[in-house]
Amino acid sequence: MSKVVKFYYTRPLSFLEVAIVPIRETVAVPQQKTRMSERYTIAAIYDEEAKTIKFGLATCVPADPFVKKIGREIAEKRAETEPFFEVKDFDGTFADFRRLVIEVGTNKEEELLYRKYNRYMQAADENPRSSI
Repeated sequence: MSKVVKFYYTRPLSFLEVAIVPIRETVAVPQQKTRMSERYTIAAIYDEEAKTIKFGLATCVPADPFVKKIGREIAEKRAETEPFFEVKDFDGTFADFRRLVIEVGTNKEEELLYRKYNRYMQAADENPRSSI
């Protein structure tokens, strides 16, 4: 086996229109006012012979349905032709490869979120809560 491909999928941000109802001491969130952000698929291709790992990115806009197969095809092709990140002379184990995919995927996801949704990400940094 000369090439191994792993995928990393992001979850979308949910944007809600919220109303605070003081007389009832509650917060109202109408379901139809929810909208989602983009979702990303990241492909990591490990070439055992070249000892390289190349990463590619596919974006699914909110207007389109998220289809893993399509995201995988696009991300894998971009990893081969125009990688956003490349590791050369990789000599780690398969477990190291898996950890690297998660690390690079998480870092890229955070970079993309800060680039597009900076004010929300800064607010999350300023008001940390327990995870969902």
